[in-house]
Amino acid sequence: MTKKEIMLMAIMFVLIFGMLAFLLFFMINRSTTTPLPNAGNTEVPATHLGPHKDSIDTETNDTVIKTNNETKIRIINKMDKSMFTAKKNLLIMFASWCPNCQEEILEIEAIINHYKDNKDVNVIVIAHEFNKEDYPVSDLITLLEENVNYGDFEVFLDFGRIIRGTIDPEANTIPISYVVDKNGKILQKHEQSLTLDKAIEMLK
Repeated sequence: MTKKEIMLMAIMFVLIFGMLAFLLFFMINRSTTTPLPNAGNTEVPATHLGPHKDSIDTETNDTVIKTNNETKIRIINKMDKSMFTAKKNLLIMFASWCPNCQEEILEIEAIINHYKDNKDVNVIVIAHEFNKEDYPVSDLITLLEENVNYGDFEVFLDFGRIIRGTIDPEANTIPISYVVDKNGKILQKHEQSLTLDKAIEMLK
């Protein structure tokens, strides 16, 4: 083998190794979150509800939408730390238009069922919808009706990202989850789809 052939083989080896290294780096670091565009207003047009009706919770003055499988969607207009009722509050933020969040919804129900009798843990599910013509709230309703079983499952619909803006204003991706204390102080943060195993790890 000539010196020229050895040099050509060395160059090819370096190029191939470099491509494989770049591919491995890309696969490890590829994003599993989606950037959040600007939110819409907080009033839901009746056309976005389909056959569903909204009502006013007389105790909190929140608008509440009930799906066909008894899931409650509560539209919030202000941040109220009284929602952080436990030592550790798990905030799970998702959206119906986010592909990774659509897969996460089954895990969310598993997490809620796992902690439903645990007084030290409060699971709060928050939906970041847009409330725009091309992102109707009916998409969220459909996602919940198709993937959530009957039971006590409540979703806080936060159009203005009020909760996120209060506890972590710099965050701008979804899905994302937090563990916060009663004062809303962040104890743990997870910037990918949440699984039951990961939730258990975060709440140790």
